[in-house]
Amino acid sequence: RLALTLHYACATLDAAAARRLLGHLQQLLIACQRDREQLAAGVGLAAAAERETLQGWSDATATEWDGCLDSVVHTAMLSQAEHCPTRAALVEDQRSMTYLQLAQAAAAVAATLARAGV
Repeated sequence: RLALTLHYACATLDAAAARRLLGHLQQLLIACQRDREQLAAGVGLAAAAERETLQGWSDATATEWDGCLDSVVHTAMLSQAEHCPTRAALVEDQRSMTYLQLAQAAAAVAATLARAGV
């Protein structure tokens, strides 16, 4: 049995987000317990309730979402860019970015990092 205590900065993370992160850690630990050779990058971290919430934001089918959520975040984002490129992916105040714009920006950052040898 493993017991954890989470200490976090309340100014930067609220209790709900902290619980969600602990849930992701739990999913990771469960996957590693099932398969000790499991790579963290291949573990789907979203719990059932989180999957339902995310699926509600999309026109994708449950099967499409399950495929996305069992992959890493960038793969899920790219899938969304393919299925609904004009849907808002990020919204802050009066600014927004579609999934296609987010995918293009991520590709640009990845290319810059690759050129820098990262």
